[in-house]
Amino acid sequence: MILRLLVTFLWLILISQSKLDSCEQWIKQLGDLDFFTEAQIRMVCMHQKEWVKDRDEEAGRKFLEVTTDNQLKYLRHVEQCTRENCVRDARRKKRAPTKSIRKEIRMMSPTELRDLGIAMNGLKNRQIDNITAWDLHTLVHYPDSAPGAHWGPAFLPWHREFLRQFEIALQTEVPSVTLPYWDSTLDQGLPEEADSVLWTDELLGNGNGYVKTGPFANWDTNVLMPLSQIPVKKLYRSTGGREQDRLMTPKDANWIITRKNFSQLTFCHDKTFESMHGLSHVWVGGFIVSPNDPTFYMHHAFIDNLWEKFRQNSQTRDEREVQWATKNCNDNHGFDVQMKPFTIQNRDGLSNQYTDEWYEYQPVRHCSAEDATCDSPFYWCDMKLWRCRSRVVYGGNCTGYEGTQICYNSVCSQGKCVVPPRIRSATKSRIEDGNLSFKERVWAKTVLLDKDGKGIEDDLSRIVITDLDTNQTQIVFHSGETEFPEIPGTVYLSLPKPRAGKMSRVSMEARDQFGRYCQAQCLNSTSERYQVCQPFLNISLNSEISSPVSFTHSISSRTFLNLDLSVHPRQMHPEMPYIVFVCSRKLVTSAMIKQAAEVFRAPASTENYVFFRVAVFREETSNYQIEVSPYSDVGPIFSSSIEKAASAFDPNIVYVQAPNPELHKEGVRVRVSILSNNNRVQCQIKCTEKDGSMHECNGDVDLHSDSTLSQEDVFTSDPHSLPVLGWNMKGHPSSQKVPTSAHSVRFSDIKIIGALGDSLTAANGAGAPKGDPLAVILQYRGLAFQIGGDSSLDEHVTVANVMKKFSPNIMGYSTGIGSANVWEVSKLNQAVPGAQAADIITQARALVQIMHSHKDIDIKNDWKLINVFIGANDMCRYCEEKENGVHSKANWKQNVITAIQILKDNLPRTIVSMTGMFDMRMLRQIDHDKYFCDGLHVFECPCEKKTSFTNDDVSQACHLYMDAQQEIQDSGIFDTTDDFTFVLQPFFNGITIPPLKPDGEVNLDWFAPDCFHFSRLGHANVAKHLWNNIVQPVGSKNHKVDLSDPTIPLNCPDTSCPFIRTTKNSVDCSKYLTN
Repeated sequence: MILRLLVTFLWLILISQSKLDSCEQWIKQLGDLDFFTEAQIRMVCMHQKEWVKDRDEEAGRKFLEVTTDNQLKYLRHVEQCTRENCVRDARRKKRAPTKSIRKEIRMMSPTELRDLGIAMNGLKNRQIDNITAWDLHTLVHYPDSAPGAHWGPAFLPWHREFLRQFEIALQTEVPSVTLPYWDSTLDQGLPEEADSVLWTDELLGNGNGYVKTGPFANWDTNVLMPLSQIPVKKLYRSTGGREQDRLMTPKDANWIITRKNFSQLTFCHDKTFESMHGLSHVWVGGFIVSPNDPTFYMHHAFIDNLWEKFRQNSQTRDEREVQWATKNCNDNHGFDVQMKPFTIQNRDGLSNQYTDEWYEYQPVRHCSAEDATCDSPFYWCDMKLWRCRSRVVYGGNCTGYEGTQICYNSVCSQGKCVVPPRIRSATKSRIEDGNLSFKERVWAKTVLLDKDGKGIEDDLSRIVITDLDTNQTQIVFHSGETEFPEIPGTVYLSLPKPRAGKMSRVSMEARDQFGRYCQAQCLNSTSERYQVCQPFLNISLNSEISSPVSFTHSISSRTFLNLDLSVHPRQMHPEMPYIVFVCSRKLVTSAMIKQAAEVFRAPASTENYVFFRVAVFREETSNYQIEVSPYSDVGPIFSSSIEKAASAFDPNIVYVQAPNPELHKEGVRVRVSILSNNNRVQCQIKCTEKDGSMHECNGDVDLHSDSTLSQEDVFTSDPHSLPVLGWNMKGHPSSQKVPTSAHSVRFSDIKIIGALGDSLTAANGAGAPKGDPLAVILQYRGLAFQIGGDSSLDEHVTVANVMKKFSPNIMGYSTGIGSANVWEVSKLNQAVPGAQAADIITQARALVQIMHSHKDIDIKNDWKLINVFIGANDMCRYCEEKENGVHSKANWKQNVITAIQILKDNLPRTIVSMTGMFDMRMLRQIDHDKYFCDGLHVFECPCEKKTSFTNDDVSQACHLYMDAQQEIQDSGIFDTTDDFTFVLQPFFNGITIPPLKPDGEVNLDWFAPDCFHFSRLGHANVAKHLWNNIVQPVGSKNHKVDLSDPTIPLNCPDTSCPFIRTTKNSVDCSKYLTN
């Protein structure tokens, strides 16, 4: 018992210690040292926690579940070569030293750098079954593969063996290659450490974002980038992107070298060294925490170099091979424990053989007063410190070092590494030489930003655009000074012109005026934030497959891209384009990107005149003039023929001129008149108020610089903007030209049709042969009156078949026979037999999901017509509880509202057309004396057979549902946004008599064999009445039709109001004619 208590007590102590060993404990242990900030400690601590988590969760198996025999054979061969130095003979043949001399990467010759790139890319491209040789070495470093690689005394010997095996692998590609090291202390302390020449095309490639330059450009990675909020699976860096991160310093290096024993470098004795090594990992960012980035190996070679200096400085030869930590952290770090996944033990990593026989480090020779030179063109001699340090790139920050050799291939002037103007001019000429334009093109905008989020205004900043289909390239430059509405830093993208049914695909590479790579950032429409992205665009006329970029074929209109020209000039401000390029090593946030546009407003115009629009509806053969007369002496009368002033896009829109209200404090009032042969013509004149209402007026228009005092908001002093005045040039072009208001949608604008409902919309039994009641269970969806698409309009009338005449490419109509879950039949007809009002909520969700996932539906820009018909099945159960039950008017109404609200929340640009409830007492007349139908309805509709539920009861209950529908429409709850509306089609409401034959008998040809569902004939006749209701204005729609008349014609839309009629355009249609 005592023993058990003692064990429990010890276990609790261990658990407590484990919990204490959190990031707070790290801060306590490391905070007293003058090496780390609290933020740096937390970051390294977080990486340690992630490493332990990946080890315990076997993260490597997510990448490669089973290692194949060929992969194991390769890894064993590399390890064996490490022991035997099997590349020695090959190196002798190349007359290379048999012992590898590891140099600081900037000390390597051009040939050595080239060979290193060849060797590394060789491993990256060598496939071993299902992964590359490079990725196999990366996998070796995974925490579950190498549980002793970090956070304990095996850290240093494990990585020594790992680096040596990797070096052997490189030498199997190019025998003369040796692994370089990156001495980050040479970069530390520069004015901007990320401006180091290390991160250039000649050495490691760019360090700001996706690696697109240098020998490792466009490398794939085997995993997603750790600790990233967005999915990144390409080599990526963010060198010095965060202010709190730093590189290792000479002081750090000296601390390491001067430790007294090996324990002081191990994690469980002192967290300093392994935490210190993590600083440069975190500073580079991206994938350098794993061997996906070649920089990983060079950084760890430097750590190994510092360890070797410690060994030479603080240990005897014998101590180097036997000295170990007294605290092992865990079993994986024992002295005689296997160095997983290798076959050797941890103790073997201490062997002197590594540096005796296999490799040694060539130190950086620093300059002195006697010899003020350095051994590399990438170094310069800092005579203040008498140290060789990394040079700074062209365009980099050299503040405080004017007069020194700090700049690479440039000179330091006013804190910037620059070149003389003649070299700049020659550079542009060289770049422009042979630059060709795409034969047919469209224009889009982008913006180049600097480290402060400011636009780069320099004509050497440029973007190389490559057509991925033809490999043709074109270079576009910043055009110089920008003017409103161009955001500073604007560059116009010349893109291959897309064709109908064909998409243009381009890649882009942006460079600032110094030739430095710029990282693309794209707007995430969900989070409404800019985030790093690959610089690719898909350009298509179909917005669903196109990148959400605004583009135009007109070179004169391109200036106004990403600008809403349908608002008052004082309210105009351009939006940042979908894709921008950040030319900075520092972090530029989404807020900074947006701010560059938000602070940019139109300057007050000083032009004498402005232009505004007038809608003139006239006979085509008329020869009218338009005149604009100022009331006061503020300018001359404007007069023009209407034909000359008319818009090229819409002949009913006329551009007229008036004095500029910006120049007149009290604003300007003008009268617009129509003349014929210099005589005023009496016209019906209407003016539109700010709230959208229209009223008759005398043609007077007030223009003011204050939008609250201006009757007309849309005017401009820039004649170049006239072709797009009143347009919203934001987003994909398809959204600029189609109507933006649900109340100005023509039938030809509808691209998508869908439906919700019950068996009547599923068309149960519509095609059933007479006398075959079993066929009623079949859903003849292609015949459904709302959405059936079988045959043509000449053969079968449905609303969908009528719509095909206006919009031939409309999609979503159902065809054939089948249920809602058979896409080939139902398409967007989600009606389910037996459905009640509560069920269309589920149908609405299903419809939304299908439409959002379908590749041919542009959910944002396509106009949609959704037909809804529901209530019969609710009424068939209403008698059971009446207004106290689940089928009460209130519950029914709320279910309908909920379903439509789902559509409103998820389907922009949608018109919901709801077919009104019918009076079901007709049903009793239809099945009177028809015993089969009468018996069947006992099951189909119990309330119809309940004698205590009288005809008046039935009619009253049905009218409660009709009232609910009317209340939904009248409430306006679905008219709160311009892109959605709800319209009731009430033609069924007043019908109490079923369709009759001339002899007064019920016309059963209208019905399926069950005497309830519609037959093919019934669907066709109902479709006619529904269509005619749709084209009738709200308030004037038929509430009662004659079902007995099969000859009723289909009505055409009113030419004076050619829209799908809604509550708003039924009040006054004229104001929507200009939208």
